[in-house]
Amino acid sequence: MIAVILASTLAVFGPSAGPSGSPEPVSGQELWDLPTGSRLAYVKVPAAGTPKPTPIVYLHGGPGVPETVESVEYFGRLAQDGYDVYVYEQVGAGNSLRLADPTRYTVEQNVEDLEAVREQIGAERVILIGHSWGSTLAGAYMAKHPERVKKVVFSSPGAIYWGATGASGTGILDRLSPAQRRRAGTASPTPPVHGVGAHAGQPPRRPSLRRRSGDGRPL
Repeated sequence: MIAVILASTLAVFGPSAGPSGSPEPVSGQELWDLPTGSRLAYVKVPAAGTPKPTPIVYLHGGPGVPETVESVEYFGRLAQDGYDVYVYEQVGAGNSLRLADPTRYTVEQNVEDLEAVREQIGAERVILIGHSWGSTLAGAYMAKHPERVKKVVFSSPGAIYWGATGASGTGILDRLSPAQRRRAGTASPTPPVHGVGAHAGQPPRRPSLRRRSGDGRPL
């Protein structure tokens, strides 16, 4: 039986680099210059044949641990099922831009960047695969833009970040009625959520590419 493990995560982040102190080169990597002020490095694995309308966007863990080469090799195989697959390095990670102001390394900045990525690739909705901290980012993005997520996969997820803010500046819990708060622990979000984790005391494993949604359809 696979259990979902919730782990703590950081809310303010710093830049990352490879073991040598400089980002590792990634074959086929390009750059997005986003209206948020972020410049993000990414790799697109094009769909085999006619692409399906909803692309897959992989959100790496850390914060600041992209493992881009391995992620492109692993999740890029989903392109064989007809999906465009995007693997990007979040701001301050890998070959992406380092911010001059370190206080901007926040959940909100990453949520804004992800929305700008969706607009950049021209997708009305996306399928998100979040690993560890990437699941935290996916949850925060879904809270602000639920209509933009078709499906989401949480792999060894980090904690849900209840401090994520909307346009009003209030936290997620502050926007719920008392009845909604009581149901928050069991209520299902609009997009199907697939939890993938590991048994307690065992290292997390990458999810099988053949996992299916609750209605039995392939991802």
